[in-house]
Amino acid sequence: MPGGKDGAMITPSIAVEILDQGVDVLTSGNHIWGEERNVPFLDEELRILRPPTIHSQGAGKEEVGSFTPAMGKTLGVLNLEGRVF
Repeated sequence: MPGGKDGAMITPSIAVEILDQGVDVLTSGNHIWGEERNVPFLDEELRILRPPTIHSQGAGKEEVGSFTPAMGKTLGVLNLEGRVF
């Protein structure tokens, strides 16, 4: 699957394609959060978790999520990402 800038990020269309296959939650790297064009999608799609190193008023859902997948068991998901610069 092709990504965004030279394959550096997942794009909204790829995320939708993956989520439509039954995936309950996605985490990602840092590139998707820096693209202004992704903000509306990230604000609407709550199954993509924002790392805590991304500003708390940034787009998307908080970094911790609780999901109940088709198996019926509640699953906690945390998206952590280091920050160097």
